Amino acid sequence: MCGIAGIYNFNKVPINEIDLHKMIDIQQHRGPDDNGYFVNDNIGLGHCRLSIIDLSKTGHQPMSDSNKRIWCIHNGEIYNYLELKEELKSKGYHFESETDTEVIIYSYKEWGTDCVSKFNGMWAFAIWDGDKNSLFLSRDRLGVKPIYYLKNYNKFIFASEIKAILKIAPNERSPDYSELYHFLKTGVFANSDNTFFEHIKSLYPGHSIIIKNSDVKIWNYWDIKNERIVNNNKYEENFISLLEDSIKLRLRSNVAVGTCLSGGLDSSSIVAIQNKIFKDEIQTFSVIWEDKECDESKYINLVRKSNRITPFFVKPDSNNFFDTLQKIVWHSDTPSQGPGIYAQWYLMKMAKDRVKVLLDGQGGDELLAGYFNYFFFYLKDILKNDFPSKFMKEGKEISNVIKSNAFKGVLRFLYPQLYKIFDNSKKENIFDAKFEKEYSRIPVYIKKSKNFKGELNNALYDSIKRDSLPALLHYGDRNSMAFSVEFRNPFLDYRMVEFCMNLPIYEKINNSTTKYILRKAMKDILPEEILSRKDKKGYPTPIGKWFKNTLKNQVEDIIYSNSFRNRGIFDCNTIRLLLEEHCSGKKDHTFKIWQWLTTELWFRQFIDSQV
Repeated sequence: MCGIAGIYNFNKVPINEIDLHKMIDIQQHRGPDDNGYFVNDNIGLGHCRLSIIDLSKTGHQPMSDSNKRIWCIHNGEIYNYLELKEELKSKGYHFESETDTEVIIYSYKEWGTDCVSKFNGMWAFAIWDGDKNSLFLSRDRLGVKPIYYLKNYNKFIFASEIKAILKIAPNERSPDYSELYHFLKTGVFANSDNTFFEHIKSLYPGHSIIIKNSDVKIWNYWDIKNERIVNNNKYEENFISLLEDSIKLRLRSNVAVGTCLSGGLDSSSIVAIQNKIFKDEIQTFSVIWEDKECDESKYINLVRKSNRITPFFVKPDSNNFFDTLQKIVWHSDTPSQGPGIYAQWYLMKMAKDRVKVLLDGQGGDELLAGYFNYFFFYLKDILKNDFPSKFMKEGKEISNVIKSNAFKGVLRFLYPQLYKIFDNSKKENIFDAKFEKEYSRIPVYIKKSKNFKGELNNALYDSIKRDSLPALLHYGDRNSMAFSVEFRNPFLDYRMVEFCMNLPIYEKINNSTTKYILRKAMKDILPEEILSRKDKKGYPTPIGKWFKNTLKNQVEDIIYSNSFRNRGIFDCNTIRLLLEEHCSGKKDHTFKIWQWLTTELWFRQFIDSQV
């Protein structure tokens, strides 16, 4: 992984290389091993390198073809580059390096902008074509790697991080309040190319851009297709084969590779499959907690005992919490949804001195319905297609698993109007009246997908493309890159995504069992206690408790500050009541408090002052 940046002046004004240096310098954490620049009249490219494949000087970027007409900067990895390299050699291409970036260049020369359909990987790259005088940018299918851009009447600027754009365009620090309203209202990012900055855009996953002169064309080159799977008697066999191949590809590296291990089903499966394929010991990295409600040491140790691993543990505490939180916000360029990223930050910090690459289980929940909220979509599908007795039986089992009154939840998803009759919970409006009036006019809830047959698969599609996964990938990229660590996600191989999305729902949820096909596939590999786990935790932290005691005064200092009050966003009386409600133990508002804190810290770092 690396950092990229570029400037394309439409008005033919020559590039000031100093601007490129500024953009790369502020992203140096993404690539501390090497810097490089290409400037030719009104086009300029910059790159900072994290050396993973081909550690020699031949991996220097910007990289060109042999004629010095095609120039490329690349952030990410093309995992199938070796196979593509052989295919290109058979077509007469000659290679000077062992890098995947050179494969991108000659793939572009051979297949043009359609080359991205050949790639299996994560990428954000830019190619300047000197023969066509055009700039081509592309982002990987799932959006593991980011590209941000700013286009105005005379130039196009892009980078891996927003702060790099702001470094040379400080007047673009104006917030997008409609985006902030959506985030604070729903707790998730909006499904759009918007960012929290009014004029800075994000290239959407699975999209490419080509710019020639001032003409900009953006298109969607990939989506998850609704296709019937053949060989339906071999679901399990095909699933494990794909997962094993995905892991093998993501272990291609010339530096040390480790694996995140939470003790959950996804990360434990990756560790166990690695152990099955390779004889070397695996370095694993885990977060543990003093608070037993959050700690998963028991399950981590089960994996440790049944596999050849060298484990490393980190135990975050509340010391220097706000110093760390400010760093998280600075690296993220955004407010954030919840405190799970605090644990991830410390995990990356621990891994930095031991490995350069980490495998992680992100995406498993979105592919295989791992979160409890998916139960309700599953129940809705059953009600449509099966007898009511099956719905009642499975609804009761699911209620026992989630240990709550599922009746309201079922009503909410099946019969929204009836749900309102039974829902007596108080809805506090956290917004200033003027702010609410101005931005509530813009619809907050986005139309849900109908690409697939059935409620569950459409809900999973939305999670992958719009809701939870894009946010998790954003935080994963920023936390890992803060410590110059590359983050790889075997479950997000596009072949895995396409296969899992087209599985029948009973291979994802079966009665009250989530991730059913993964549990079956791992039945002879993982300990039974992990296979049978149904206590989905999902990034547990004790931070909500810290907000009540050790961090209470500091939380109040921020939320009761003049700057927070004068934003004109919040109804501060309601905010005070909710904070008091949390601190008294009446109701848990951990995620809301986290969002308020990170929003205020984001304003202070990115809006109130120069980046």
